[in-house]
Amino acid sequence: FRPGAEAYSVLYLVRNGLIAVVPVLPSLSAQIVTMNVILYSSSLVVSLVQPWRSRAGNLLDVMLHVGLLVVLDMASAFARYSGSDGGTSVAICLFFLLLMTLAIVTSAASGIILHVARGRRKPWRFFLSHQKSSAGAFARLLKTQLLRRSSRYTTFMDTDDLRDLTELFGFVRDTHTFVFLASPGILQRKWCIGEAVTAKLSEVRTVMVRWPGYQDPDEHFRENLAFVIPGVETLTNYGISLEDVSETLLWISTVDSFPMPATLNLQTLGRLCESLTGTVGQQRSFSSEEPRFPDCLLLVDPDNLEAVATAYVLYELLLPLVSKALQCSFPYVLSKGQGVPTSSKTALLICSQGCLDSFHLSNWILEAVELRCCVIPIIAEPGFVVPTDFGPGLQKRTPDYAGIVQAIFKEIATVFAPQAYSSTQEDDLQLRAKQIAFRLQSKMSGRGTQLMQPARPAIDEGHLPYLDTPFCWDVLHFQHVL
Repeated sequence: FRPGAEAYSVLYLVRNGLIAVVPVLPSLSAQIVTMNVILYSSSLVVSLVQPWRSRAGNLLDVMLHVGLLVVLDMASAFARYSGSDGGTSVAICLFFLLLMTLAIVTSAASGIILHVARGRRKPWRFFLSHQKSSAGAFARLLKTQLLRRSSRYTTFMDTDDLRDLTELFGFVRDTHTFVFLASPGILQRKWCIGEAVTAKLSEVRTVMVRWPGYQDPDEHFRENLAFVIPGVETLTNYGISLEDVSETLLWISTVDSFPMPATLNLQTLGRLCESLTGTVGQQRSFSSEEPRFPDCLLLVDPDNLEAVATAYVLYELLLPLVSKALQCSFPYVLSKGQGVPTSSKTALLICSQGCLDSFHLSNWILEAVELRCCVIPIIAEPGFVVPTDFGPGLQKRTPDYAGIVQAIFKEIATVFAPQAYSSTQEDDLQLRAKQIAFRLQSKMSGRGTQLMQPARPAIDEGHLPYLDTPFCWDVLHFQHVL
């Protein structure tokens, strides 16, 4: 048997034992009915469980069941029944007819009740339609904030709740509010377009969160759908025609829309949640979130909205962990116009494409190095590569910046990418957040870099000023020990 289906061996033996005792039954009709029930039940179990290790074994087992049932049914036509068997046969037939009638009535009644219940209250309050590469982290953050406001704001995300792609559009119909996260490039995603078409045809309330770089589709776009939306013809298998797509693209520009905040933080995100829910929730002010003497920072390119959303997703997951396990202030995400506090001891560097060329992020890195912070790199985009060359302006302002970056990435990086296909599950993100919290704990408790503080070797610090950090001296000491 395949792994996990070992219990079927017990059912296999029980089935064979029941078949062996069937001839003991006194009535021929009871014997035939009992054999049918045993074989049909066994065939159903084999079809659902598929206990055999190979597919051919499962198919062979089902075929053998079917063959035995055919032989049994054909042989029953030639059986000689006694007078008492005739009455028993009639009773058995009436019982199964009544059972089938009851099953039909129950199924129809449950379907009607479910339809009425869904019409009054749909299971999902929000459906987040988004492109993973450009809005996956923001969608995760938005779902977190909506659920934080109330458990009634059930939010559908395909990476969390979708198991079968054929059920995708059914979830749209079962949603109260369809939220179209209009990031650049979403109109080229056929499944996102199919979701929008379903929302229009099903008359689901639709709102749009408009990114700064998003542009409404023009007439030329709508007339060339087969070229601008790869694979859009696939939607015809789900009853969605190109005409439906064209009409939806014209309609989507007329729905209620909310601008994506130019500066993303929990305050602006809270106002967006208020607009979506139509309520005023108890939101934490940004000033109250900032600790007086923060020592754990999240450094992120403030001009990359998706990277900032990743930082806040990590922030939300770290909050309950650091408050229980770490003896440090709450993590804090730096914003434009802020400097690195002098109380900082550790920093999580959220790495995205081109982030190390950012003016703001490069300044924060240099300030953190001057304060002897231990910098832990966090990879927020799967395609991130540590650059070796930087712009002339940055190199002119800080000649040793490239060396500082190389020293930082000698620390083992942790991948935390909410928008990636392989790490969008909430359990996976929780696990990665726990790993990051453990690394912070090791730094704070002195087991990490703080344990390795030897006397500094004689090195020309004039050529390598960035080595004046705890982490870099640990690297030199480790290399010296080797």
